[in-house]
Amino acid sequence: MRRFRAAVSGVRPVAASAHSRICEVVSCGQPPTPPEPSITTAAVTAPPFCDLTWHQAGAAIFTAERTPLYDAAVSCARTGMEGAGFTLDGPHVELDLTGCTDIAIVAKRLTIWTGAARKALAFAQKRDAALKPLTGEAIAGVQAGLVAMLAENEWALGTRADLAEQFAHADGLSRAQHLWALDILGAARSAVESVDARLSTEAGAEAIARAYHAEIREDLLAACVELTDLDHDRCREANGRGWSAVASAPGHRLANMDSFTILQAAHAWSLVHPHRRQLSEDLRGRLFGIS
Repeated sequence: MRRFRAAVSGVRPVAASAHSRICEVVSCGQPPTPPEPSITTAAVTAPPFCDLTWHQAGAAIFTAERTPLYDAAVSCARTGMEGAGFTLDGPHVELDLTGCTDIAIVAKRLTIWTGAARKALAFAQKRDAALKPLTGEAIAGVQAGLVAMLAENEWALGTRADLAEQFAHADGLSRAQHLWALDILGAARSAVESVDARLSTEAGAEAIARAYHAEIREDLLAACVELTDLDHDRCREANGRGWSAVASAPGHRLANMDSFTILQAAHAWSLVHPHRRQLSEDLRGRLFGIS
């Protein structure tokens, strides 16, 4: 029994000693893993952002010239950009990535901010364009139309003739004014078309018979000019001078013509007849045989 105990007790130190040697060998053969390098010790590349051209100014510091898109991003995401390492108030862009441990997260945020900045910049540019006056070819068409309308059919502009004159000779028009000028011109053209349609309808037989004589047509044109010259207010006042409200538009239209067709002369006779007492005595006598 004593020998067995001695043998057993003698084994334990050997086993312990062997375990220690094994652990020592394992430890020596597999050195400890060094810590992962942080962004401050590894090579750093600044992520794309707002069309900036980055220049490295330090191990993890980058600079760039400001762009309109970058300035829009500052307006949209100032707090977030400061937290990401941007210095916002300097004359140039500066981004300090020292201490950043996940460049992928930074890159994702910069992509989101760039998208928001593009939308904000597009809105601002559209707003500024709306406020910028239109000039040159952009307004040449409507101005030429207004000039022609003023010269040939000013009556069709009605109470907006003065405004049409202003728009026709302006150096520039805001977008709202341009739309206004187009509306004025369109309404005047519609008025002319409406009157022309009225003057194209069938006239009375008696008026047609009179209109066959060239001298009568000439006198009717002169009568239309006389009545139009008396109609300075374009029927805005009930003063008994010039054309009546119903006859004003076609009367002015006829007065601006160089000559009459038979149909136009027939309509002119029907329009002039109710106003015959305002005509000059000689012209009234030739047309209607009364003094």
